[in-house]
Formats: sequence, structure tokens, C-alpha cells
Amino acid sequence: MILESLPDVLDFSGPAGTTFIRQAQIRYTHSFGGGTTLVFSIENPESTTPFTPNAATRALIATSTFPGSAIGSTDTMPDIVVGLTHTWGSGRASIRALFRRLNYDDGAGVSDSVFGWGVTGGFGWRFNNRRTAIGMSAYYGRGVGRYTAAAGNSIAAVANGTPNAFNVRSVAQYGGQVWIQHRWTDTLRSNLVYGRIRNDYIDQVIGGKNGGGSPGGGTQDYWTIHANLIWRPVPRVDIGVEYIYGFNGIVNSANGELHRIQVSFKYNF
Repeated sequence: MILESLPDVLDFSGPAGTTFIRQAQIRYTHSFGGGTTLVFSIENPESTTPFTPNAATRALIATSTFPGSAIGSTDTMPDIVVGLTHTWGSGRASIRALFRRLNYDDGAGVSDSVFGWGVTGGFGWRFNNRRTAIGMSAYYGRGVGRYTAAAGNSIAAVANGTPNAFNVRSVAQYGGQVWIQHRWTDTLRSNLVYGRIRNDYIDQVIGGKNGGGSPGGGTQDYWTIHANLIWRPVPRVDIGVEYIYGFNGIVNSANGELHRIQVSFKYNF
């Protein structure tokens, strides 16, 4: 995750297009000087996949003869992350790369694996006597999955096949966000954020992330808008109100929209 590119919102999950995860890791950091730093880490592997049948196996699922729910993650290789960060004046930019090996087993001797990877970059920059800030981030990869904040809308891979054999295919995904913040006074600030995720499902896997033998169910296009006003009446205290709009495009199914007003009181310590 690139912290300098994260927007200032009330919504705890944040906007679509955010890469954000906390997990166990062994990490090495090296400074080259001049504001440039290298990071390298091996991190906890953890993934899940739905069983997404092709047309030939949907009839079997309908009669409950195929144990699709038995397919689970058996990842044995740690996820690897490497990246560079550069800091200058009132700005900071980073680029990261992710490498994964996703392995799945049905518990009955049938297994398959697929390579996953992703790249992301982002920056944050404050100007106008530090009253205005802008930032953005973007990513692309195959098998990124849970590394996005909206993990429920982000599938790393799907298992597709027949009762006695299946193959695991990684799902291509891209996303990102862009935001602007302005401090109206020393105690009053606003943020406007747009974020988006797009899952590019191949034809064999459009059965949806929950399987079930019917088309649809997987999120293909997901985007959000956040607009807020935050007041800091005394140090360490933030009182805010935020409007959120969300759109969820489902594969072969109805789309959904969300409108929400959120308020919060936060004490920073």
C-alpha cells in the first residue's frame, strides 16, 4: 500500500481503487540517500477462490453432486513485494510490484496453481502554502485480489472445469483513484475523491464469484465518489460529514447504486 496516495475520507473502507492490506511480513528497507528508499518484503500468502463452473458442469452442481465448496487455498510460497519511494519537498511518490503463486486443492487429489502479479504507483503532493493537496494511485495485475481495499469485489483467481479436473485462472484487474484536498481555514478542510475497480473476466469464468451454477454474481465494474467537510474545533478532534456515491456493475445481472451520508467524530491519539 502507498500511504502517501491515500485520501482523507470518513468511510473506513475507503474509496474503490485503493490498495490497502495489513499482514505479517519480513521486510528489508534501504535508503540510497537523496530521498530515495528501496523496500523488499516476503509476506503472508492467503487467498480464496470460488468454484466457477463452465456450462458442462452446472447441471451437476444443481443436483449437488459436485463439491465445489471443497476447493481451497493451499498457498506454500510467500507473496513478494518490492518497491521504490522518493520524497521531495512537500511531495512523495512510490512504485510497487507484487508477485504471488496461487495454489488450490479440492481435497481429493486434484490441484492446480497459477502465477499472480501486480504493479502500482502513486503520489501525494501539497502546495499553495500547504493549503491544497492532490494525490492519485493506479494499479494493474492478474491475481491481485485481496490486496485491494474492496476485497469483496476483487477476485484473485477462479477454478473452472469438470468434477474430476479443473484449472485455475487468474483474473485481470485494474483500478485507481484521484483526489484533491483544500484547507479552507486552519480548522476546516474538504476532500473530493473518485475511485474505480475493473475486473476483466474471461469467457470461461463469468459464472460469478459465488458459483452456484448460474451466470452472474461477480463484480465487473465498481466505482465510488466521496465528498466531505471536516472540522477540527480543537487539536486531535475531527468532526466530519461525507456524501458517498457508489456504483456496482455485476456480470450478467442487475447493476446497483448507493447513496449514503456519513458523519463521524474522531479523537486522534
